[in-house]
Amino acid sequence: MQRIWALSKVMLKSSLDEQFNAFKGKKNSGIKSILLFGFLGIYIGGVILFLGTLFLSSLISVGQPSLFIFLLNLFMPMVILFFTIFSVPIILYYSSDNASYFVLPLKPSEIIAGKSIAIYVQTFITVLAVLLPLYILYFIKVDVSFLSMVLALLSIFIVPILPILVSVILIVLIFTFTPFFRNKETFTYVSQIIAVVLSLGLSQISVFMDANSLSIESIIDAIQNQNDTIFTMLSSAFPTTRFISDAIVNQSMSSFVLALLISVIAAFVVFKITEPLYFKTVLLFTESKRSNRRISLNQLTKESNQKNIIVSFMQYDFRNILRTPAFVSNYYIPYLLIPVMMGFGAYSAIRELGSLPINEIQTVVQPIISNFSSLELIVFMYMLSLIVGLFFVNLGNPTSTLISREGINVTEFLTFPIQLSSIIKAKILNGLVPAIPLPIIILCLAVIILGLPLYLIPFIFLGVIVGGAYVTSIGSWVDMASPRLKWVNEHDAVKGNLRQVFVILPFMFIPFVIGIILVNTQSLIIWGLISIFTLLGIVVLIKHVLTFADNRLASILQNK
Repeated sequence: MQRIWALSKVMLKSSLDEQFNAFKGKKNSGIKSILLFGFLGIYIGGVILFLGTLFLSSLISVGQPSLFIFLLNLFMPMVILFFTIFSVPIILYYSSDNASYFVLPLKPSEIIAGKSIAIYVQTFITVLAVLLPLYILYFIKVDVSFLSMVLALLSIFIVPILPILVSVILIVLIFTFTPFFRNKETFTYVSQIIAVVLSLGLSQISVFMDANSLSIESIIDAIQNQNDTIFTMLSSAFPTTRFISDAIVNQSMSSFVLALLISVIAAFVVFKITEPLYFKTVLLFTESKRSNRRISLNQLTKESNQKNIIVSFMQYDFRNILRTPAFVSNYYIPYLLIPVMMGFGAYSAIRELGSLPINEIQTVVQPIISNFSSLELIVFMYMLSLIVGLFFVNLGNPTSTLISREGINVTEFLTFPIQLSSIIKAKILNGLVPAIPLPIIILCLAVIILGLPLYLIPFIFLGVIVGGAYVTSIGSWVDMASPRLKWVNEHDAVKGNLRQVFVILPFMFIPFVIGIILVNTQSLIIWGLISIFTLLGIVVLIKHVLTFADNRLASILQNK
């Protein structure tokens, strides 16, 4: 057992070192990392508490606060299962240090136990960050006993176990009996397709649910009367859900012990099933079907002499992204989800109603629009387009890793007889150009369908471009300031770069803030000031980013 714990510590340390190597070897790196993660924790915790407060207050208003605990323990395992299905293969099969462990005098059972514990600890940290603030919120809002508090906190250790076990046994069985998946590129593409299918499935479920089915009262009635298929299916998939909820709400030690026993027995069974299968196939996995996926820099130089330098670098960067599944899946797949989901929604509406209720929508919208002046409509449409641009471009945002994804090869750019700002400009455009056509098309179609004035269309272009430019420019500046060039595989370059979190998360929240201001103020002066500020701000920001690239990027790369 001591060797298993020691091995788990080594695996965790190796994983954490890969995640946080951007902070190493720098002055005051410890203080900076504490401040960065403190900010990230406050931000995420604030969002979780805000949403949790709204939902818990709704449940308290109808006299069902205990439903909050049940729903947490119902949906949290599903979220864990979704993410661990994609993370477990990386740790079990595609870890760069697998070969090192297999040559050590360790038993197969010790290796797989160590990996399982590493998976559990990493997942537990995430679950703790989500459940702990929500449980504290519940303790504050609802009068609960001390025993309930203790059981709730202890249950956090149990919640991740079953979802992780389900992910492990599914992945091991699939990879053992399906050689098709024994290639990292293949797995990356297929896993993203699965994610898209699951997202579409959820969107279809939401489409077929009417407004009444989503009310708090109907949810309570469905759960209490056991007549909702979805809730019954989810609670049956993870038996510990009911026992943990009962233990917290009714102070039942027996339910807590039963949930713990189920988890321990399930872990033992899964371990015995997967151990022999895992070691039959783990050494058969490969990273890629191709040994070279990067465009030759000599080829780039040749093309640059024939074309505009920015266009050449855009093509170079775009080809490298397309040659790397991890980049394609993270940068471009998100842009496909929204139109496909909207298409399914429109199809479902047409199937239910016979046709889209365009006339009815125009009847509702036209009286509202008539109350706005032409100037108000222009400013409103610009701000709405700005919100859409911020949100949509942030879904993929290749510029959040525009330097990091080049790895150590990025230093070759320093030998080119061109300014680094030209390369950065090309990469920013490469992040912006593929992202903005779809939101522009959607908004323009909305203008035409709703019968709005066509002179609004240029301001749609302006708003979406400005919003997207903010996301790509700030993302590029953050990555230039502290790029992560030392990574083992492309997945680490994208997912392991924690700097991009400080770009993605704020831009998930900022559009909602602007939207709230837009809806609640209804003041042309405020709208106009925000519009002018955003237009002037993007000019200053882009100039700063390009100046930073010319003056400081070279020294940053040389010191890496």
